[in-house]
Amino acid sequence: MHQQRGRAVRHGAFGGLITGDLFTFGNVTTYALVGAEVQGSNTALQGGLGLRYGIALLPVEAYVEVGAQRISTALQPIIGPRLAVGVNYRLNVATLQGQIPAPWCSRTAPPTSTRAAPPRRAS
Repeated sequence: MHQQRGRAVRHGAFGGLITGDLFTFGNVTTYALVGAEVQGSNTALQGGLGLRYGIALLPVEAYVEVGAQRISTALQPIIGPRLAVGVNYRLNVATLQGQIPAPWCSRTAPPTSTRAAPPRRAS
């Protein structure tokens, strides 16, 4: 915040990103992103690739994003690299139903052998 002719001027930022998952390898997911942001009176466009790591039972995930951004300023557009590292809180935690094998219960019969009985000797 700075003073301009006796009054305070605030510069905020607001924006959003759209991501699309590309590949998933265990707990690691790669994704593409594109977004836009308003920074004070300037606009910014950004795009790139990201890598996200999360464990299904925990509602947090870590991410790294690399890409490029273009900020439109009053003088000229500025194009440069973009790097973001952080931690997100997830509202949707994956369900593990069907992913964990059923436990061995004593009520179920043990597996039977399919081998034939040995031949009997003639007496």
